[in-house]
Amino acid sequence: MVVTTAEAAVAAVPRKQEEMEDNAEAVLEGLQGLRELVQADADLVCPVTDEFLSRFLWAADLDVKKSYHLVQEYFAARRDYPDVFLLNDPNMYVSIFESNELGFELADRDALGRRIFVARIGDMDPTRHKFEEVLQTCLMTLESLSVDPEVQRLGIVVLVDITRFSYKLVRWLTPYKIKVSLKFLQDCIPIKMQAFYCVNAPRVFSLTYNAVKPLMKEEFRRKISWHNGDLSSLHKVIPPCVLTKDFGGTGEVNWADWFNHVLEKKPMFEELKSYGYVKQRK
Repeated sequence: MVVTTAEAAVAAVPRKQEEMEDNAEAVLEGLQGLRELVQADADLVCPVTDEFLSRFLWAADLDVKKSYHLVQEYFAARRDYPDVFLLNDPNMYVSIFESNELGFELADRDALGRRIFVARIGDMDPTRHKFEEVLQTCLMTLESLSVDPEVQRLGIVVLVDITRFSYKLVRWLTPYKIKVSLKFLQDCIPIKMQAFYCVNAPRVFSLTYNAVKPLMKEEFRRKISWHNGDLSSLHKVIPPCVLTKDFGGTGEVNWADWFNHVLEKKPMFEELKSYGYVKQRK
């Protein structure tokens, strides 16, 4: 169905971005304010470089208190869910990246210059993909994107392909997996997810969505739009020349470029393992 709120949201982004980018002084003050809060946290070992902190500051729209809360949630997730929120060597997941089964990053950007990540949740196979592997692959991709200054300012959009979602996946998505997935998306990733374009959702998906919806924050729900049928509504916000043929487009995916982009962040992933909360949660 056509959802015009997606177009309205796209139209509102440039004005908001200009307001923030015109105030360079606010960015410098924000970084210093965030740095002071992090350094005052005796239980947290965390980088305090501009490069690291800017991810959180921009993700919180330059709000220092919110950005500090995001830093706390970021490291708390790694403490509370160590088997899920784990940055491993990307080479361990090369077969997943190469197959494009779980998702991929499009080569081109949308009309506002935002990167596009495609999440193929309808193609997850519980007999082949562990839940931890699914989230870790997404985590590595989003971490890699988040260090790009342009991505920090503009954010990204997520194209959610639900085409082949089945009853098997309904059973696989337990309350625990739903809880952790929402934690991942809503609370602890230092990147602005500006929109979620859900494509070709079959009727069976409503069983999962109705279970998840009450757990979503209102701000998160507002970012979701639905696009079925000829996908003309999707093409109004993402040009067909950017999309792959699965979405009525003419673009292509080069998995090697995408994987290499993630692979070059391997030293960063390794370094991040040395940071976090020094005390376990009581």
